Amino acid sequence: MKDIYYLFLIIVLSINTLNAQNPFNFKKDHDALFVKDVDASAEFYNEIMGLKVCQIT
Repeated sequence: MKDIYYLFLIIVLSINTLNAQNPFNFKKDHDALFVKDVDASAEFYNEIMGLKVCQIT
């Protein structure tokens, strides 16, 4: 489980680094992740990452 957390952290930090080297001044609006099990993903982001569900559609 920690491996997934570290992989996620590396991806987020690399995206931020790429944004810092952006000569065209593009803005980042949002991220999207495709998952197989929504409930397991929500549990991971809630318990491990500390994120809360704000809206379910």
